[in-house]
Amino acid sequence: QCSGYRAGNRDGNLFCESDDGGRSASRWDGSFSQTCRDISVDSNGTLTANCRTMSGTWHRSSLSLRQCGSHQAGNRDGNLFCER
Repeated sequence: QCSGYRAGNRDGNLFCESDDGGRSASRWDGSFSQTCRDISVDSNGTLTANCRTMSGTWHRSSLSLRQCGSHQAGNRDGNLFCER
């Protein structure tokens, strides 16, 4: 049923997650997708990604819907932040 997709768990029920590197990650949008990889969104809507720092290393960061109701995220030196 999830051809080309990964399965996730939402309140005990399996659902199809996108397997496109997170580019279609739920409702999240913004400039973070240009400098972050391994992007995922959990069943609570929390965005998690490895984001490039200014020195070129990668840092794992998360941003919850509670922190960012606009669903617009950016990358500030390896940390996800809410873009307005």
